[in-house]
Amino acid sequence: MGGRTSLESAGYLTIRKGHVGRRPRTWLSLTPGGRAALRSHIAALQRILSRAERSDE
Repeated sequence: MGGRTSLESAGYLTIRKGHVGRRPRTWLSLTPGGRAALRSHIAALQRILSRAERSDE
């Protein structure tokens, strides 16, 4: 492993690895661009859901 993830390469996520005591840990953080992309994705999912609910009526 050791390579960058797709989300990290896209600038949506930062990854920090370390240890807590003897146990390895990985911390993930959304970047401002990642937060904006997530909000946009959630909005698109809400629009899809809204259309599906209207078509059920």
